[in-house]
Amino acid sequence: ISLGGILIRLWDTAGLEKQGYEPDPIEKIGIEMGWKKVAQSDLVLYVHDSTTPFDPTSEPFARVAREAGRVLIVANKCDQPQSIPIQSEQRQTISLSALTNRGLDDLRMIIPAILLDAKVLGEGRLLITTERHREALASASAALSDASRDIEQGQPAEIVALSIRSALHALNDIIGITTTEDILGLIFSKFCIGK
Repeated sequence: ISLGGILIRLWDTAGLEKQGYEPDPIEKIGIEMGWKKVAQSDLVLYVHDSTTPFDPTSEPFARVAREAGRVLIVANKCDQPQSIPIQSEQRQTISLSALTNRGLDDLRMIIPAILLDAKVLGEGRLLITTERHREALASASAALSDASRDIEQGQPAEIVALSIRSALHALNDIIGITTTEDILGLIFSKFCIGK
């Protein structure tokens, strides 16, 4: 799915705990695969039935908390009168109702915020998703540094403008503005055209 412009791959585990019986061999494999996904995930949505008390020390949550990088506790069934709010100082929690969709929009907003680490983004850092964008931003940054240096050295406005134009050209690569020369250059760089 795409949330906030971020491509997110979801895995729904087959259940991570025994439900009072010995699972069959196929179910055991599913449980093992679920635990592997927990360890590999950037974020685990731990869905809890909020009509029952939440115990952070119980299995499997304690194991999820140990093995997962980040955990968001999703308290489902918040529409039920017997719903019990989850209080956790260590983990983020969100209440929702799968039946009424209450809290679903909040969930859609909080997942990208956690994955992008809003604190890091708040410090002015960016998430760059492709090598092409990284190269274009590096070119733009270098061109702007050149422009700044030229201004400090008292270079003529025409020289400064050349560096700024180079920065704009690099940024145009990201937002999709291309010229005929760019297209021809790309064609001739990728294909061998005979005589």
